[in-house]
Amino acid sequence: MRKRHHLWAVAGLLVGRYGGAAPAQAEAYARQAERDGDDDAHAIWNDVAGALHGKRTASNHAPHGDAD
Repeated sequence: MRKRHHLWAVAGLLVGRYGGAAPAQAEAYARQAERDGDDDAHAIWNDVAGALHGKRTASNHAPHGDAD
């Protein structure tokens, strides 16, 4: 549960900074993480982008790595 709150906190910060462009910015961060070979960051940014698009994450309820 705690990591899900962190996901939404990050999403909220992106919306505050980028407004309607927040989903695209999260996707850009995910692409950069993928180019950098950072699989964990790539998964997290994909989850943030999905949340901003109103989609469920790959785990269907919890963001990447959320065991709570």
